[in-house]
Amino acid sequence: MRRGCKRVAKAPRAATRRDVFRAQGARNVTWLWTVNTVTEPSAPLRDWWPGAGYVDRVGIDGYFFRADATYRSVFGATITQVRGLTSDPILLAETAVGQVAGAGKIADLFAGVRADHLAGLVWFDQAQDDGLYHQDWRLEDSPARLAAFRYASKTLLSERRWFLPRPLTRPAWPAVRVPARLLGRRGYAA
Repeated sequence: MRRGCKRVAKAPRAATRRDVFRAQGARNVTWLWTVNTVTEPSAPLRDWWPGAGYVDRVGIDGYFFRADATYRSVFGATITQVRGLTSDPILLAETAVGQVAGAGKIADLFAGVRADHLAGLVWFDQAQDDGLYHQDWRLEDSPARLAAFRYASKTLLSERRWFLPRPLTRPAWPAVRVPARLLGRRGYAA
């Protein structure tokens, strides 16, 4: 493991052991290994990787703190490292665009998720009014960010195939056909 840039020890696997769940008969557990975005090239994720036998999906936590943040600058290096470890689906397990970065970054976030064929994202919807790294991440308190989120999610969710991980090994959800008469002019359900 690393703390900052100092090596401590290899990542413990006991906490992620499937054996405990399997011994109890639980076969429907999905293991999500989640990491923070990599900010230093000298902190390789390989040191933390528990191994393919312990991970079903990979989660990444990362935020748009600054006005100059982009999807690539926040998540690019981390996604590259994760894909070097596994082909398991990747989920942005905790993310948000703060007031400082602005509503315009939300479209970039969704477009990046789509372009990288990620499994999806989970929005961190909390107020943490305490400096750059603890902003108000809530959508409901920012009409501009809420409108940008609604637009980006409707636009990108209209083509459900972007949500599917590559390669598709099993259905991510049951297939649903929406009759054309129920779709709006832009192709998504209203």
